[in-house]
Amino acid sequence: MIVELGGNDFLRRRPAATVKRDLRQIIDMSLASGATTVLISVPELSVLRATMGALADAPIYEELAEETGVVLVSDIFSDVLSDDDLKADEIHPNSRGYEVFTAGLVARLTVAGILH
Repeated sequence: MIVELGGNDFLRRRPAATVKRDLRQIIDMSLASGATTVLISVPELSVLRATMGALADAPIYEELAEETGVVLVSDIFSDVLSDDDLKADEIHPNSRGYEVFTAGLVARLTVAGILH
């Protein structure tokens, strides 16, 4: 199961601890079902970093991966959304951005042994 949530929560300014708690519940249910679980990081809300084209993943994703043992795919969304040529608007990738994201995801899942 691929879990990639939180971007809209950050845009709505929900506290990171609340977003982390919600993600943990999803991860725990996925793991309890026996599913291989992958967590994809999303950028932390930062107007300054966004204007500089240097978004960074919210730290809660690395924390959750360490705490739960799930595979973490980091930096892909932050990298895509830091590149104006890969964005449809301020917060969404365009078709090329999704191609870059997908290629990165496939590469990471292959290295992790999830895809062959």
